[in-house]
Parts: sequence; structure tokens; C-alpha cells
Amino acid sequence: MIKFGWRYSLLYPSLFILFILLRRITKIILENCFTKYKFSFLSILIIFIFEIIIGSICLCYQKRKNGPVASAGFLGISLMENVSIFNRPDSNLKIILLIFFASYFQFVGATCRRSIKNEVNDKDIYDEFHAKYRSCEIIIASLLCYFTLHNKIYRHHSFSLIIISLCIIIVLLSTILSEIIGGSKDSDNSNNSKKSDTVDLILNIGITLISSLCRAFLDTIEKYLFSTDFIDIFKLVIVEGVMDLLFASCLYFFHKPQKELIILFYSKENEIYLVFGLLLLYGIFSGLKNIYRRYTVKEFTPMTRALAESILDPFLIILGFIQNNQKKEELTIFIINLICSLIMVFCSCVYNEIFVLFCCGLEYKTHLGIVKKTNSFELSCDSDAISNEDDNSAL
Repeated sequence: MIKFGWRYSLLYPSLFILFILLRRITKIILENCFTKYKFSFLSILIIFIFEIIIGSICLCYQKRKNGPVASAGFLGISLMENVSIFNRPDSNLKIILLIFFASYFQFVGATCRRSIKNEVNDKDIYDEFHAKYRSCEIIIASLLCYFTLHNKIYRHHSFSLIIISLCIIIVLLSTILSEIIGGSKDSDNSNNSKKSDTVDLILNIGITLISSLCRAFLDTIEKYLFSTDFIDIFKLVIVEGVMDLLFASCLYFFHKPQKELIILFYSKENEIYLVFGLLLLYGIFSGLKNIYRRYTVKEFTPMTRALAESILDPFLIILGFIQNNQKKEELTIFIINLICSLIMVFCSCVYNEIFVLFCCGLEYKTHLGIVKKTNSFELSCDSDAISNEDDNSAL
């Protein structure tokens, strides 16, 4: 009924998941062991700086290994892997605009994610909050790829998207129910406070939706650049990193990002060296994660990227429940969210053919389904040939 569709090229998504895990572990250590420091907007700056650094290192290694690559492009950076071999269908202006919008969506998505806060202790709760809704990215990405890249949607895709949509609706309703229960249980809360909590919840859900839209648009644009215009990954990383760094520098005109830098650089305690060491690790893991994200998008689809990001969501939901010391009355809602998260991850695996369901025609047009059909066809042809040889020998 269920078969595992492992392929060698799944190495890229696997490494992508590994660096996601390492980065989140580093983030958890920073936030829980060094609570007096704030890293929400500082992490954006670190991500884009290390994108440029690691992208440049990889590009230099690639040039040294493969020899000189044809130049000419945007800001002196070649946009093509080899202009003499590939004839790109799009003009330089269109490619520059696409890269600009990809950078813009990456910056807006990263900024939105850092805007989701726990108002009680001003803690960044994006990972735990967004984990409940992250699978909506595979729905948005699949629709974008269907209308823009003309990707086909087969039966196993439709089945997965329908189940994921139902689970997201259930999670959304459970979140609203949790807010109602929390408001009714706390008799000390004023009406204004309850309204404020409801507004914050709606705002956080809206921010999550905007972030998911930006992720889907980013992946779809980059997929188009890779498959149609043959853009080199490392050059794209550098150009997008430079643009995003320019965008991110505008954040530091505001008080909150400035305060994060002031607290960090004016600290005289010895632990500051450990903080800088962890921030260095965070930047390295972020740079490698973003490179393998693009490899995953290039070799597979934006939906595979969405799956790789959502694999760890059940663990983040459990972590959020433990860290936030939620009430026993919310245990039922936590279990509902966890079960829905597991179902959404499973359906995302079905969509991406990691798991193939051999029932109700869901194996149709999957990798394993095509291989099985081809093998059975070849077997029938061989048996017909053997029977014909037997008939001829009998004559």
C-alpha cells in the first residue's frame, strides 16, 4: 500500500534539512542561554552577510575547479553558467527584474517572520507559531507553479493538497478556540486586553500568511531562473545577498534594530565571546542552508523545499508547548495541532513522492508507478518473445 520512493538526488533536501536543524538548535541556545540579548533583526543582517561570504567562497572554488567561466552580466557578475553553450530566452532586463523581486520577497519574508512576537516577554516565537501553518506554503507554491511554470497536478497531488487544506482549517479553528478558552478562563483580563490578544492573534496569522506567500514567490522565481535562464546558483546567491543586505541596512534606521546592536556591542561581560561564536555558527549554517535550499528548488520543485522546511514542524510544536508552559486545558488543542502537523507532513511526502500510495490510483504518474508500469510492460514483452520462440521451435 505504501512504498518509500528514495532517490540518490534526495541528498540535497537531506542536507537542507540538516542545516535547518543545526541553525534552529543554535537559535534555541542563543535565545534561552543569553536572554538579555535580542537577535531577531540582527539575525537578518547575519544571514545576508554570510550568504555573500559563503556564496563567494563556493563561486571561487567552482571557478578554480572548472576553469574560467564566460563573464558579462549584472554589476560585473556573470548571470550565466556558460553563455557560449546556453542561449537564454529572456533579456538581461527581465533577469535583473526577476532577481530584484526574488531578493525583495526574501527580505520581506525574513522581516515578517521576525515580527511575530510573544507580547508577554517579547520573545521570538516565529518557529513555534509558524510550524502550525507552514504546510500552506506547499499549497501556494503548487498553485503558483501550476499557473506560471505549467507544472501538472495529478491525483496524488490533489489528494495531498485537499488533506493539507482541511488540516490547516482545523488548526486555525483550534487556535481561535484556544484564544476563546484562554480569555474565558482568565477572569482578571479586561475586555480591552482580550480584544488586544485577539488582534495580536489575527495579526500573527496574517504575518504568517504574508511570509508563506513570499516564500512561495521566491522559490517559484528562482525555479524559473534556474530552469529557463540557466542562472548559476552561487552567482544568484551573491547578487541576492547584496540586494538583501541593502534592504536590511534600512532596518537600522529604526530604534528596535539599533537597540539590538547597542546591547550586543556595548556588553563587557566575558560571555560576549561565546555569543559571537554562536552567531558565527548561526551565519554559517544559514548560508549553507540557503545554498542547499536553492539546490533543492533547482533539482526538484518549490514544493520539495516546502516539505523539507515542514519536516521538523511537529518537534517545534512540542517544543513550543513545553517552553510556553501552556495550561492543561489547552492539552487537547495541542494534541489536535500535533496530529494535524504529522498528517500534513505525511501528505507533503505523498505530494513529493517520498511515500507512494498504491491505492485508489494514487500511484498514477509517480516515479515508482511509472517504473513499475515500465517493468511490467518489459516483462510482458519478454514473455511474449519467449512464447514466440517456443512456437517457432515447435514448428
